[in-house]
Amino acid sequence: MKFLKVKKIGEERYFRDDSEFYKFIKFQSGQTFDDMYRCYHMLVSEIEKGKIPSLASKKYWESRINTDNDKLIIGDFLFHIYRGNFDRTSGFYTINILAVAKAHLYTANDVYSIFNEEITNSKAV
Repeated sequence: MKFLKVKKIGEERYFRDDSEFYKFIKFQSGQTFDDMYRCYHMLVSEIEKGKIPSLASKKYWESRINTDNDKLIIGDFLFHIYRGNFDRTSGFYTINILAVAKAHLYTANDVYSIFNEEITNSKAV
């Protein structure tokens, strides 16, 4: 399946299932989930060495990897994720994402503020 990259705020994309959504994440961000998991595990190892704060790995997990959240940073954009039944002229979809902001303009504190509830309740290491 061919995807179009999101290039501006307000654009949305629809997906039939999670596998299409994961392929879009790879396409939009330029990273595979294996790459993101490696980065997450590197953060965990740095936390265990005491080099970075303990919330760094949770913030990365909740803002970039955890697709169960209702918002996610994918590439340069912050997306709101809506799950449900979307009947479009091109077909039936179960996931809709909407670009709401340019994430590369956010500081680490901004990301923490946006994902505060998810980070607080995170089961990630």
